[in-house]
Amino acid sequence: MMSAVQGNIVEDTLAMTIVETQITLCRVRQARARLFEKAPSRLPITPAENKAQRQQTLESGAAAAGDNQDSEVDRFIRALPQLLKLDRYEGRALSRRRRALERLGAMAQSRSTPPFGFASGT
Repeated sequence: MMSAVQGNIVEDTLAMTIVETQITLCRVRQARARLFEKAPSRLPITPAENKAQRQQTLESGAAAAGDNQDSEVDRFIRALPQLLKLDRYEGRALSRRRRALERLGAMAQSRSTPPFGFASGT
């Protein structure tokens, strides 16, 4: 049987896990936002596109008209490998937090359940 002191240690550990994973989730979400802010606004996807862009720029004497519209797509494509890593890391943190919450809830519920399953007052 678990003593009250041991129960508090387990509860404290679960609570710390919940707090740590919440901090991790905040950091992952901040990192995701920074990826979009710092990614280059226009980077060719393939060498052929790079060549076509340079040719169009030389011919027109100015930047291509669609550069501003494509910049968000290009940012996403450049950031995609890192975004996938962050997504997996976030998923693991969410699972770790969920499991800790479930265990903490089960401990609290078992403590409030009367012995032998009898309802209180009957």
